[in-house]
This record gives sequence, C-alpha cells and structure tokens, in this order.
Amino acid sequence: MAHKAKQFGFSMPEKRAEWEQWKKPNPKTTLTLTSEKDPVSGRLPYRRIGGFGYGNVYLGRLHLEGDKVKRVAVKVFDNALSDQTAAKYQKVIEDLSKAGVRLPKMAMYKHPKHGWVQVSQLFFSKGKSKIVNKSNMKLNCHKDRIEAIRELTKCANAGYYPAYDLVEPFKDRQGVIPMDLDEIVRLGKFDTRTLGLQLDDHIAWLGKKGRKQEFFQAALETANPELQQELQRIRKENIETR
Repeated sequence: MAHKAKQFGFSMPEKRAEWEQWKKPNPKTTLTLTSEKDPVSGRLPYRRIGGFGYGNVYLGRLHLEGDKVKRVAVKVFDNALSDQTAAKYQKVIEDLSKAGVRLPKMAMYKHPKHGWVQVSQLFFSKGKSKIVNKSNMKLNCHKDRIEAIRELTKCANAGYYPAYDLVEPFKDRQGVIPMDLDEIVRLGKFDTRTLGLQLDDHIAWLGKKGRKQEFFQAALETANPELQQELQRIRKENIETR
C-alpha cells in the first residue's frame, strides 16, 4: 500500500536532476515498503535488506511525479524519532553534503505508519545488499582505508565528530560509502582540538603496517586550514613526547 509522505527539503548537487523532486514537499510523492511472503508463517513482512544499531533497513519504492519510480532503501528506526531529532538528521545530511562527503542520495520522510524514516539510494543487486553492514573494522584494502580517512576528514571539516561507523565497505568491489549517520547525529559537533585527536586515532588505526605517514598526509590534504593546523600541532606533540 502506498503512503503519502511528508519530507524535508534539502540541498543536493544540481547534476542529480532525477532527484530534483526530493527537494520540495510534494503531495503526489508516495512511499511504499516492499513486502515478502514468509514461507513458514505466511505473513507478509517487509523485505529487510540490512540492519544497524538504531533500526532496520528495508527495500522500498519512491513514487515521484510523472510516473517515475525509484527503488530505495528505507531505514525504519527502532525508537520513533521526534520532529526535532529528524531535523538533526536532515541537518547532518545537508552539512556533510556541503562539506563534500560522498553521501548517497538521502532524505528524511515522515511515514504515516512508521514515523520518520531515512530514505536513501539503494545499493542492491540479485536480491542482496552490496554493502557489508557494520564491517568497517575489516577495511583490509589499502585504497579503502585511504578513502575512509578522507571521508572522515571531510566529516570533521563540517565540525562533526568523525565517527568510524560512518563508512561501510562494498561486498564485491573496492570502495567505501559514507552512509551511517546515527553516531554522528548522536554525538553532534565538537571543537577542532577534539576532531583532530579523533582523526589522529583513526590515522593510527588505519595506517597500520608502517603507513601512518601516508594516511596522515591524506588527512592533511583533505582537511580545511584550521584542521590542518591542529593535525600538525598534534603530530608535533606526539613526536616531542616519544
């Protein structure tokens, strides 16, 4: 069954023309969650494609004007979000996007049955998700770890705590996608000193096997001037205390 959904307007690059209708509330936009019959109970639960600490992700369809239909991922939160908390999620989406974080297309929608849900671009093929949920600690590929530190640095550029949970690897190919916003929304913004220290911890973890300098350089190249200065200062302190 299709449900009319309220939505926040939000900013995305103009080149994403096919998603222009996400920018403004539109009474003709509807959202459906795909059902899948359970072979044992016979019930029709929603098609679950992933799970996170704050909720579950289901397969859905976004019905736009002009008979356009987009398959999407719909995150239903375990605990219903207040309007204020949903607004925080939307603000994080906008701020990280402006900071250059490669977020998938996403927005917050208010579903009549499930309340506020997070609707995002779908990474799904042959009945399975392309993303390895909560396996960011297994970034064994060197290029993936470099990419992760760059995305976390962009997050810090926006003033938000660069929670490691932000990035998730793909299953069958190299690359990571920054998409899990829960911890970033929960923790919020921090001062530059704290952001620099957290990035330094990520550099130490990701830059294992004697490659910390390479990861530090990647963060330095990505950081804004204020954060660059803080990273340099932290590095100097670390050298002096050895």
